[in-house]
Amino acid sequence: MRRTPAFVDLRFARDSDLEALFLLIRDTIEFSYRGVYPDSAVEFFKRYHSGEKIYERIQNGVVLVLEKQGRLVATGSLVGNEILGVFVAGDHQDRGFGKEIMFVLESHAKLRGLRSLTLSVSLPSEGFYRKLGYEILKPRSIEMPYGERVDYWEAWKIIP
Repeated sequence: MRRTPAFVDLRFARDSDLEALFLLIRDTIEFSYRGVYPDSAVEFFKRYHSGEKIYERIQNGVVLVLEKQGRLVATGSLVGNEILGVFVAGDHQDRGFGKEIMFVLESHAKLRGLRSLTLSVSLPSEGFYRKLGYEILKPRSIEMPYGERVDYWEAWKIIP
């Protein structure tokens, strides 16, 4: 793992982190997606990142958590060659925590012999991933009830 400030612990998620991870992700979706996406889309994202899905990621991939003073404030997952579920608590955004998690996930991918990574990019996170060198490939959308949509992009990056 990379060295982080003394008051921050970046580590692998444990099964015992499941509830805190679920709450972190749910609260971050509320903070970051409400007002950007319609309500049905916000609820879709919450279901997509359910406790069961988080548990599957812990069992089948690499799930990192960043803990600050006993509170989980950021997380990110790598399953296969796909980055999933990178979330930073609203009150901890813009401090480099998401970038740190992405760097470590990319390092794990490289150690596993992967040459590229894929991910789905939400509307609020497009700039973040572009700055990290991810190429936005094509727009995607999922139809929601009442004519609403979840818009996002497919993206990828060659690992140097």
